[in-house]
Amino acid sequence: MAGEGAGSLFQREVFAYLVARHLRYEFVRFNNSLYTGHEIQSNLSADTERGWAALFSFLGEPGVSSDRVQLLTELSEISVPLADDFLWSIPFEVSYPFIARLDPSLRAKLIEQLRKEFWGNLPSAYVRHAEHLRTERYVALHIRNRSRGDVVHGLETFPWQCFSVDYGLLNNNPRFYANFYAKLIMKICEKHNIKQVRVFSTGDHADFWRLMKFLEPYNARLFLNRSSHLDFFELANADALVMAHSSFSWLAALINVNHVYVRSGFRHFVPANATVIEDDEIVGPASFSERAILFFQTIIFRLRLKLKKALRS
Repeated sequence: MAGEGAGSLFQREVFAYLVARHLRYEFVRFNNSLYTGHEIQSNLSADTERGWAALFSFLGEPGVSSDRVQLLTELSEISVPLADDFLWSIPFEVSYPFIARLDPSLRAKLIEQLRKEFWGNLPSAYVRHAEHLRTERYVALHIRNRSRGDVVHGLETFPWQCFSVDYGLLNNNPRFYANFYAKLIMKICEKHNIKQVRVFSTGDHADFWRLMKFLEPYNARLFLNRSSHLDFFELANADALVMAHSSFSWLAALINVNHVYVRSGFRHFVPANATVIEDDEIVGPASFSERAILFFQTIIFRLRLKLKKALRS
């Protein structure tokens, strides 16, 4: 199906917008389409499309004709004055490193401007929803694709992925994630005196029973397979956001003006109000025996992979 997921589509637009603001160019939008990556429906609902359009209405109305567009393919091209007789399209692989390499204070000012534009131009329906959400402060946790989205970077976190009777793939360990995120959220709730937790994801309730059991004392509610624009707004509005390693909740983190937490190893920069959490801050270091067992498990796992590859060839 044509189109992009909400996170990747709007991060592309937002970073092109940030480049334009920094260089003092006018920003205009293309016609874009979402796909159903975050939806339970077989077809993206009209309400969801309208919901996303309303959230990012501050970017302007889309509708640029492609016949006047020139594509910027190199970061160096942005550093020279651009001809004003074309519309210049800046892909994310160019706009992101441009913003990432800015002085942190300049980048923080751009993020602050982005937040002011977002929150200052909300339609009345979202303003009312935000006022309703403020009646009780909450921590929002986004878990990507049935707890499978937080990619493991290196061997530092490897023991915690493996030491569980129910681990599947090396980066899919529901017990690890339930333990890690539950302990992190407990610390956040205690630190900020927050008494409500909202968990956002896709999948089945059975995938999250262990996590929700841990979080019962914190009035935890699980929101699965909802319209993605509602999840996004409640992540961005949270008093404390625990983001997944995904563009969806990263964009929400860039817009959230409160407290943001992210597990270490994320591939992009995080805003100044974000705290990076190391695994051993929450679950402690692996023991010698665990690492010894892990060593042999790793050898067996790699041999199995080689055998499967050999059998297929």
